[in-house]
Amino acid sequence: MPANPDLRFLLSLSVFLSASSALINTYTALAEDRLIPAHPAIKVQVEVRYHPRLIRVFSFLVPTDHPDLKWDVAIAPDNDGPGPSEASLVDPVVLARRAGLLVAIHADAWAVSPREDRKGGDKREEKLEAFRSPIVDICGWVCREGKTISKPDPAHWSFWFTPSGEPRIGNLREEVPAQLAISGFGPLVLEGKILPGEGGELAPRCAVGVTRDRRTGILMVVDGRRRGWSEGVNCRELAELLRDKGAWEAIQLDGGGSAFAIVRDATGEYRIINRPSDSLLTRPIPALVGVRRSK
Repeated sequence: MPANPDLRFLLSLSVFLSASSALINTYTALAEDRLIPAHPAIKVQVEVRYHPRLIRVFSFLVPTDHPDLKWDVAIAPDNDGPGPSEASLVDPVVLARRAGLLVAIHADAWAVSPREDRKGGDKREEKLEAFRSPIVDICGWVCREGKTISKPDPAHWSFWFTPSGEPRIGNLREEVPAQLAISGFGPLVLEGKILPGEGGELAPRCAVGVTRDRRTGILMVVDGRRRGWSEGVNCRELAELLRDKGAWEAIQLDGGGSAFAIVRDATGEYRIINRPSDSLLTRPIPALVGVRRSK
């Protein structure tokens, strides 16, 4: 060990950084070995980062044009029939299993649709009512198999597949022909450029993006609000993570306590592989976006 205190410090720092790097690589390798997806063309990546703070990132890299795979949207049943709501709230694993999705993340935001006799009442009670008799309004565009479930809203950006199978991202006021569509919040990456400014709330977040050649879709979940596990990211940091994965375009989806990353592994089991910020229960949701087998 060098006698000079400064040299000792630098040497110790170098050893610590090397060990940290090895730990990150080991964790990622172990996670990828354990989380073998049900289709070899799907890449499941789990990453731990310590800068600018402790975060855990869960990414699915999926071809957009693979003959054995089909991008799809899982939508919970509409419990009020022709009423104003479009969907109910369902456990995300149940929703993924029903649709046969191999990987999936949470998609559109939603708003509670309270019973008529509760309108104008206590907001907390309205939220509880939604869980007891869940009917919700989906925010933004949702389309499945060419059928629109919720119409586009210019307040929400959309991700969709054209009838020819090309993934697109944009801000629409009216419907366009599509195989499927979901919506989120603002854009994160457009033409390879990061759009959000510095700062902002640290939170669990979900996002979807596509590479420049549009042949790979990126589904991403970053855990947050869990000290010692993952503290979350702001919108700019989320955009940087997506661009690191090759995203040329990307939008933010609904996150928070509904940030779920779901995998059907090689044994056929469905699992939430991240740690959502709601620790006491699995929050039910109305919609997932993911990939299933085409046949």
